[in-house]
Amino acid sequence: MTRAGALSIESIEGHRVVVVNDYMDDARHTPSTVPILRIDTPTVYLVDSDENAALAVKRLADAMGLALRSFRSGEDFLKSYEGAPGCLITDIRTPLGVTGIELQSRLSRAPVALPLIITASGEDASLAVRAMQNHSVTLIEKPYRDHELIEAIQTALRCDRMHRQQDAKARDVCSRLATLSSTEMDVLEQIIEGVTNKVVAKRLDVSIRTIENRRKRIYEKMNTDSVAVLVRMVVEARIRMGQEIHQTREDSPSTASN
Repeated sequence: MTRAGALSIESIEGHRVVVVNDYMDDARHTPSTVPILRIDTPTVYLVDSDENAALAVKRLADAMGLALRSFRSGEDFLKSYEGAPGCLITDIRTPLGVTGIELQSRLSRAPVALPLIITASGEDASLAVRAMQNHSVTLIEKPYRDHELIEAIQTALRCDRMHRQQDAKARDVCSRLATLSSTEMDVLEQIIEGVTNKVVAKRLDVSIRTIENRRKRIYEKMNTDSVAVLVRMVVEARIRMGQEIHQTREDSPSTASN
């Protein structure tokens, strides 16, 4: 068995990660199976007016090799946060200004919703259930042990990274769609509906050869030769990014008739 605190270098989804094996549980002083991940880019954000709680979270963040930014109120955090990767830790009841529930509601409307870790006492169970229903959050009941918060941070950072990758993929699809002419978009909509070239040609009052040429250009611009992949990427991008990619486009002279 690896000794407690031993370090090893690994790579997770392109990030340099240091894994601290056999984390020592403070309460029992026995090795735990929870690894500590050090990821270079994300930041742990903390909203808590309790200095002791802030120091405890800072100690854990330092041990994980993560940057920590602390705020005494939700308003201070919202004014400062600019969409950087990471996760947010806050109590469900913050004594100053915006509550944890309100923070969660505002973050859920952001382009990339920052994963939220909410700490709550037993008497706040009803509020906690409300938070879980409104948005995907991690809930930790007080008092919690270090390894519970470590696991929550790790999960939140992985979730944040996954969401940002999905958004980047959707934006790439949107940028490719923006290169299609309006006539190509007309054909694309028919492809998504599963309509045959013959039917599309009749609907658009053009020849089958014209439809075939437009389909070929669509595949080239979207960088795929699979109908299934094309449909999936467009539908997923529309769901994730909204209807902005349905914007109408003027025909270019070179493609208006082909």
